[in-house]
Amino acid sequence: MGVSTVWGPKKARKVSTGIIQRAMKHDLRRFLTLTLDQQRCRAEDSAIYIREVWRKMRVLLKRRVGKSISFIAVLEFQKNGYAHLHVMLGHYLPQEWLSEAWHAVGGGRYVDIRFVDMHRVASYVSKYLTKEMLLSKATGKYRRYTTSRDIVLLVKTKQEEWWLIKMSLKGIRRSPGCCVLEEKHDETGELCSFTATERIL
Repeated sequence: MGVSTVWGPKKARKVSTGIIQRAMKHDLRRFLTLTLDQQRCRAEDSAIYIREVWRKMRVLLKRRVGKSISFIAVLEFQKNGYAHLHVMLGHYLPQEWLSEAWHAVGGGRYVDIRFVDMHRVASYVSKYLTKEMLLSKATGKYRRYTTSRDIVLLVKTKQEEWWLIKMSLKGIRRSPGCCVLEEKHDETGELCSFTATERIL
């Protein structure tokens, strides 16, 4: 049984920003839309099916170009429930060849490819790859977007770690690389808190 996935506005913004940054960095200026022939599968199976034919399509693209291509692919659902893919690429590919190749791997005959001016990538991505698409509900165990191995959209940052260390203030002052900046005392002169630079290990 599938699970429902809903992206919130914060995640959608992060993904959108990541797409724009990586598209510009890798010079992905071709915007490709791959649509399925509805005779090939049922709507409820289309997300899994299109991922499989896209995998086959990448093999043909590698043969055509002579190497693995850089890409960012975003899954979208039409009103009739069928999935299709929006793919940003960095290579020129003839429309006729794309149509024949997509049909050969089981996708269908309808493909659309457009050149995107690098200065307009941000506005183009914002128009086609955000809002309803990134915030819409999807059913099934699959990712909403995929990328080639050389592209990472969301980089996980290492969370800061905290350590509990029992040490006298005199010992802290003597610690290499440590500088106590401020001390706060209560009305009796008891130390309440202090701030220091550098991590104490």
